[in-house]
Amino acid sequence: MSREQDKEVPLVLHPDALLERRFNIPVIGHPLILPELDEGELKEARADIVKSEKAFPIANGLIHTTGEIERKIPFEKGFPGLRQRLTGTG
Repeated sequence: MSREQDKEVPLVLHPDALLERRFNIPVIGHPLILPELDEGELKEARADIVKSEKAFPIANGLIHTTGEIERKIPFEKGFPGLRQRLTGTG
């Protein structure tokens, strides 16, 4: 919250930023659950959550976030063992 202006502060996130994540580490025998963002807690802190996969204008349109960048090169396959929950189960 902006205390000086007593209003919500915009927080631009990719929609997947709120998904549960885990790191599969076979040597320890179970997945390591990673810390996650809690949308409810962010809203309680007066964040104005804006979910966007595309470039998003900020600063009155003078600046844009990058948005989601497509992976095109084979080495950009992601981090081995890192997983995210895409549905409510599993």
